[in-house]
Amino acid sequence: MKIKTAIIISSILLVNNSFAQIQNNGNIRMHTLSKVAIFGNYTNNGTFNNNLGSFYLVGSNYQTLNGSTIIQVNDLIINKSNNSIKLDNEFQVAGELTFIKGRIFSDTSDINTEFVHFLDGSSFVGSSDSSYINGVVRKTGNGEFEFPIGDNNLLRSISISTPTVVTDHFTAFYTESDPDGIYNRSLLDVGLDHVSGCEYWVLNRTGGSSNVEVTLSWDSNSCGIDNLCELQ
Repeated sequence: MKIKTAIIISSILLVNNSFAQIQNNGNIRMHTLSKVAIFGNYTNNGTFNNNLGSFYLVGSNYQTLNGSTIIQVNDLIINKSNNSIKLDNEFQVAGELTFIKGRIFSDTSDINTEFVHFLDGSSFVGSSDSSYINGVVRKTGNGEFEFPIGDNNLLRSISISTPTVVTDHFTAFYTESDPDGIYNRSLLDVGLDHVSGCEYWVLNRTGGSSNVEVTLSWDSNSCGIDNLCELQ
């Protein structure tokens, strides 16, 4: 399906063919109380922003979200009965992201172009080991935030305290692998015993100059944690 004209959406659009794809080459706008449910792929080459209502990613099909322009929704609901979602561009959430079941994947080597972007004032609920973002997340705004990221069926969040400027943003991802390829684990500050060889986070201040406090998570896969009070 290719959409080339301006369309105002106020009802539910269901695409349930496993090979179906929606391609926007024009201007789509979702109004208050509107609901759009996508079962197939979505390509955005037009304008799809300043939306209200709810955007659903559902079904058992593998889905790809891509295109030449940013996708921006108000509320996003992920409820996949099977398979996952592959993100190949920037996907902005202005309202609330609800995780029910399913994961969004993005390529961490394309950290500046492929990510879920929580805009100022946005939030999420429901993240778990079965539903999170396996890839890059960016947060803009001056509120504290927990990044719903993970890898290999593990939700492993990282949190920041409140930035001082509303336009500042931070970008993060998590990988369950040895960080030694990008950081020499033998280079330790005085007083440190070792660095985990099982996992790492990347957190970048990608906009502004705010300084924040950072909180990491840990679990049984974190390797070598036997005294919580000695963690640094």
